[in-house]
Amino acid sequence: MELYTIAPSSLQFSTRITPDQDETVHRHDYFEIFIVLQGHITHITPFGRVTLQTGDGYLIAPDAPHNFKRLREPCTHRDFMIAPTLMKQACDFVEQGLYERLIKTRYLPLQVDRIELLSLENKITKFLNDGDTTRRKNFERSYVVTLLGYIYMQAPQEMFVADAFYSNCLQALNGVFTSPDYFEKLQQQLGYSKVYLCRKFKEVFGQTVSEYVKEKRLDYASYLLLTTADTIPDICARIGIESLPYFNKIFREKYGRTPAKYRKEKNFGEIQP
Repeated sequence: MELYTIAPSSLQFSTRITPDQDETVHRHDYFEIFIVLQGHITHITPFGRVTLQTGDGYLIAPDAPHNFKRLREPCTHRDFMIAPTLMKQACDFVEQGLYERLIKTRYLPLQVDRIELLSLENKITKFLNDGDTTRRKNFERSYVVTLLGYIYMQAPQEMFVADAFYSNCLQALNGVFTSPDYFEKLQQQLGYSKVYLCRKFKEVFGQTVSEYVKEKRLDYASYLLLTTADTIPDICARIGIESLPYFNKIFREKYGRTPAKYRKEKNFGEIQP
């Protein structure tokens, strides 16, 4: 299923405050750095999910999927959209090779205390009100370097995970996740022992292989329900699940309704589960 892709900004650097409408899985053609300004929110990536509070944030590399799950309380986060060319300049200033490491790592956390957060917001206000083009360009570079400083100083070396395992698993799973014997095919393609594959996958992705495949199958099922006329038993078979009652059960657990009601709701309006 294709992810929602946010188009690149025409600017090298832009910013906004996001209070809602960020729960859809999406990816960007630019670097995003976000910092929670108020409240709590759950940030979700292929590595797992983590609940963030005021001052917590992440750097998200281009083409890295992520989304948020909002809790009951209101939450806002400051988003910075940074063009790859500007990020490369800032990274080279901090350390040669840092840009390539950010690309490979995809997700890196940062944390800003409340006093520093207030200072960052004050600087952004001045930036937004400054009409001097040259000064704004200089500010953009210096501000990105400042944000990188938080990330660079806080991230332990092990945060820069091995990219080969992650990429190889994703590529292999894309071809086998709909097969009932997906694990055997995955193990055969990657050439890892069962024990190593299970342990390393949980370490890198933050969930087991079966948990990841279940999520991927359900995502694909929701796509097929809305874009094809296939029957629900046919969709169940297409995603590699042999038991229709089990498919209905796990689909309802994720989406709050059966596949039939999900299809009808999305196509013809709101229906209570």
